[in-house]
Amino acid sequence: NESATEYRNYVDALRKIKVTGYLQSQVRFTDLNGASTPFSGGAFPANTNKLFQVRRGRLKVNYDNVLTQFVIQIDAVQTGFTLKDAYLTLTEPWLRSFGFQMGVFDRPFGYEISLSSSVRESPERARATQTLFPGERELGAKIFFAPQLGAWSFMRADLGVVNGSGPTANEYDNFKDVIGHVGVQVPFEEANAALDIGLSGYF
Repeated sequence: NESATEYRNYVDALRKIKVTGYLQSQVRFTDLNGASTPFSGGAFPANTNKLFQVRRGRLKVNYDNVLTQFVIQIDAVQTGFTLKDAYLTLTEPWLRSFGFQMGVFDRPFGYEISLSSSVRESPERARATQTLFPGERELGAKIFFAPQLGAWSFMRADLGVVNGSGPTANEYDNFKDVIGHVGVQVPFEEANAALDIGLSGYF
């Protein structure tokens, strides 16, 4: 019994840790050697018009202790390692509806940015998203309202203050960017579907 209790404690602790990842490899062709593109996938090297790439090589560790959550995610590709996520989330213990998040996280703008590339309909985000929000993430802090149960469980609101220089670059001025999103989900249970409606702002 003592051994079982000891192992149960270990298992309960390990249940809070989740390790996930996925790999996307690709081959690219173009008609022009050294073709340049500012969008995801990057430019072709000089004198090259076809190549193999590891587009995404993600490894993510998530520690979830109900009211506290720590996430770190790296992207390992042929050109090196990149930090994608590194944030701490704290949720208040009474209603479990309000929370605070700080670190490198998805910009709370629109629907597509926060949608994982492992489940999107297309491998890459829209060109508009890549142009306005390169890297998708930012370094800063945010508060959020996201009830899991009750009358307001269909709604989520996020308000963040970020550097505005991207997820891995240093701050370069004394100003901060304010970014926010309010979204609601209207379920259609008979059709096993839902409609997401949202409003975002960036200042």
